[in-house]
Amino acid sequence: MIPVKNLIKKLQRRINKEFIKIFISIRNQILLNKNIKGIKNLVTLENAFFSSKCDLKIIGDNNIIKLGNYSQISNTSIFVVGNNNSILIGSNCSIKGGSLWIEDNNCTIKIGNNCSIESAHLAATEDNSIISLGEDCMFSYEIEVRTGDSHSIVDLLTEKRINKAKNVFIGNHVWIGAKVTILKGVTIGNNVVVGTGSILTSTYPDNSLVVGIPAKIIKNDITWKRERIK
Repeated sequence: MIPVKNLIKKLQRRINKEFIKIFISIRNQILLNKNIKGIKNLVTLENAFFSSKCDLKIIGDNNIIKLGNYSQISNTSIFVVGNNNSILIGSNCSIKGGSLWIEDNNCTIKIGNNCSIESAHLAATEDNSIISLGEDCMFSYEIEVRTGDSHSIVDLLTEKRINKAKNVFIGNHVWIGAKVTILKGVTIGNNVVVGTGSILTSTYPDNSLVVGIPAKIIKNDITWKRERIK
């Protein structure tokens, strides 16, 4: 038989846990509903924590922002202008700074489960643009990821624009060093390590170490771990 005292303590812990969930949910909704303009915009936080130091601004219709269970977002701006856009953050993620930025329509920023970001500017600009991060990625600080230039470069002979947006795909278990820039059209495979200050412009295969401006593969057949191994 389980002692009555132990049962009471167990029940109290469960009640406290549920109370904290309700408190965070109410607090988050108060914070998030301040700057939403438009119709059918959906913000879903589940059991995530959205810091009071974060900013949220949505202007448009049918936009979705979803934070998965136990994710924590602080010192971060979320900015969406346009229609039918999505920002989807998985479970157990940590974002400590930077911005998630969408302009135009039908754009997506997706971050997989168990990712950690010290600070990054993720910008999906122009219609139908996608930035996709896999699971268990680790971003350092001052990282820039963009699908477009936000302005036009025009060929004088044809009078056509030559710098249209392109999607960015980042695989699972990718480590991005500090002050890295990932430009439009880049694809990064699984288990890749990107060295500090690199500028990525191309496609980089699984298990590669890439460094430089522009970034080049300097070693293959590598992986990495979050913990320090002696």
